[in-house]
Amino acid sequence: MKQFINTWGHYPISRITKKMYQERIIDLSEQYSHNYMDGIHACGRMLFRHAVELGLIKENPTENFKLPKKQLTVEELEKEEEEVIFPEKEELAHFLNLDHSDGLEMDYLIFTLLSYTGLRIGELLALKWGDFNEKQGTIRVTKTLYNPTNHFKKYQLLTPKTKGSVRTIKIDDMITNMLKNIDRLKQNEIKLKTDLLIKITNLFLPMKMGIHN
Repeated sequence: MKQFINTWGHYPISRITKKMYQERIIDLSEQYSHNYMDGIHACGRMLFRHAVELGLIKENPTENFKLPKKQLTVEELEKEEEEVIFPEKEELAHFLNLDHSDGLEMDYLIFTLLSYTGLRIGELLALKWGDFNEKQGTIRVTKTLYNPTNHFKKYQLLTPKTKGSVRTIKIDDMITNMLKNIDRLKQNEIKLKTDLLIKITNLFLPMKMGIHN
């Protein structure tokens, strides 16, 4: 938010054009990481969308604008090629034990599934109960959750990028029992809490951004 205030704080919002917005985002993209710019652009979209809803502007300058892809430096490319270091069995066990004793709700289940199945986080978040076959001890992967803006509701369920990503994963008895013993009533309770959090966030977000009716 401060990026927009610093640049356009003295401008009436109706005078900010698409060209001005895009030039500012491109300029910032040369200074910050792509992930950080995702957050700035998401903030901009919400800000100007709300301005349209309030009738302050007719056209949203963020419409149909995509973040430019950042050109990696030689140092960044070399760093990407570094060997991936996996935790030792004892380290993983210690991490999962901490999840179980001190983690948030569902942390232990989520990180155990990721550790023992090789699922990607998007694939795990896209799983439905129909993908779990208790009798055969398998999980069927047919989709992934895509949410580049990290917005509560702005997500898509997409098919995996490659045919090889559509697969059936054999799981052991420990994972099967963990999934089988999930309290679905408790799961629905967590979902209701999340839905309430979304409503509260959507209610107070305009006030936090300094936008008032």
